[in-house]
Parts: sequence; C-alpha cells; structure tokens
Amino acid sequence: MKRISITLFIFIFVSVISSPYSTTKAYAFFDQMKASEMVNISIGTFEIGVSEWDPSVNYQIGDRFTFDGKLWEVRALGDFTRPPEGDKLRPFGPYQEITEEYRDYNTYFEGDSVLFEGIEYIALFNGLSGETPGTVFGWEAQTNIWQPFNQYSQGDIVLFEGIEYEAIQNGLLGDEPGTIVGWNALVDEWQEFNVYDTGDQVTFNGNRYEANFWTQGDEPSGDNVGEFAQWRLIETTIDPSDTEHPFGDEVLNATITLDGVIIVEDGEINTENAATLGLSITKDDGGVYWEFDGDGRLRIRSNGNIQIQQNFNFESLVVELP
Repeated sequence: MKRISITLFIFIFVSVISSPYSTTKAYAFFDQMKASEMVNISIGTFEIGVSEWDPSVNYQIGDRFTFDGKLWEVRALGDFTRPPEGDKLRPFGPYQEITEEYRDYNTYFEGDSVLFEGIEYIALFNGLSGETPGTVFGWEAQTNIWQPFNQYSQGDIVLFEGIEYEAIQNGLLGDEPGTIVGWNALVDEWQEFNVYDTGDQVTFNGNRYEANFWTQGDEPSGDNVGEFAQWRLIETTIDPSDTEHPFGDEVLNATITLDGVIIVEDGEINTENAATLGLSITKDDGGVYWEFDGDGRLRIRSNGNIQIQQNFNFESLVVELP
C-alpha cells in the first residue's frame, strides 16, 4: 500500500472592519496572526493500494504495480503488454523489482544497497547489473570480515582467520591479510609482513623486543638483536633449563623478578624481598654478573651466559631490561 500524507493549506484573513464583532480576539487561538497569513495543517495519512499489473495501462517511468506477489517499478519506457517475466526481466529492462534482496535482473546505481546471502552490499558506481555481490569489484560488502573484492584504505580494520588486521596503505584489493606488506596484524607476536616503527614492541619465542628503527621482515633473533640492530631485548623469562639469553651489560641495570617477587629493581637490590626468599644477592660490576645465593646458586652474566649450581630451584625468573 502507498502512504500519502495529505496537508491542507488554509488562508486566514483577520477582519479589519470596525465593529463590535470583528475583532482579532476571535482568532486568539491562531496566536494573533497577521492578515492573509497562511496556516499549514496536517490532517493525517492515508493508504492507497498499488494496483495489479494491467496490460491495458500505458505505464510511465516511476509507476508501480504488483505482479506475482512482488512490487515492481517502471524504469524505462517500452512494451507493457507483457508482465515482468521471461525476457522482460533483464538488466536495463523496463521493470525493476522493489526489494532489498539482490536480483540479477535489476539494474543498480551508485549508493544502492542490497542484501545477498545475509550481507549488505553498497553499489560503488552506476550500471551494476548481473554482477553478483561478493564476486566482482563494484559491490562493497558492509562487514568487518575481509572480502577479496572490497577495496581498503589506510586505517581500515578487518578480521581474517580470527586475527584483526589494519590497512597501512591505500588501494588494497584482493590481497589476503598476512600474505603481503600493507596489512599489519594487530597482535603482540612478531609477524613477518608487519611494518614496525621505532619503539614498537613485539614478543618472539617468549621474549619481548623493541624496534630500534623502522623494520620489516627482520626476525628478532641472532644478529638482528642488539644496541645497533633492528631490535633490542627488553624483557626475557629465564627458565631453569636455560643456559643463555641475548642480553648484554644492560642486565646490570635490569629489574629482576623471581617467582613473582621483585628482588632487583632498576639495578638496585631489594634486600627486604630477597630476605623473604632467603636469598643473598651480589652485583659484581667488575665481572659484570648477578649472583643469587640460597639453597643453591644462580649466576647471570652480562654476556647472556646463565649458570645454575647446587640445585638453585625456581619456576621462572623475569628480566626487564632498561
């Protein structure tokens, strides 16, 4: 049914005749309107039915009718002696079905919205007809799930195989996130195709690293870690089975946590916490190592060498480097 709002336009003329009965007080409910002022009064909405298709009607562009339980609109002039079926249902044909669902016989224009397989798509340009959404460039899927035929711009965020990615450049089209430079995975773990800037932090093999400068594709290990390399180690967890870790002299100014208790903070021994654990701690600046004595002995050298003697028992030791 068509809904048509009917508005009446009423002209109110205020009497100017000098008589006891011709006074503006009679029009007080019009808030002392001026002579000849127009009043706009809406008196309601009516429903007018859309007729069934009639072969005898000379339809014009914009006319609507129903056929086969569907609503149709005339989009182009032509032969209307046959209803919208068969060859009359074609791209750029005379009839267009009025529905939010995608129809391959409809013709769409920039900004048109359709539903296809539960996803909303927006037409990016005029004349889309017969091109199924999700299979061609021209339909933009309105979803945060990455779509191969969507074009993405810098700052766009998508979800792909359970991971969020952010576009770091414009014009990304058809390239799966995680396979090319251009998509940055929004995860802590180092990613081969991510671009990292100075100060960015990642985790890799249980350690935490910070980028010294712009880097891409450089795994934080080996020669890529160091004061003048792409990455520097900022936090590492030492397990009882470890024998070495990639740090240097900066370990002497580290914060060290043993089994959840801070025993060294910024290179200074926390004697109270150490006593609670029954530890004696020595910082040997000459030999550049830390030594922790309890039931056994643990020595951490600035060259990354770790020595555990006489059954020094612990679950984990976290070293945060300055």
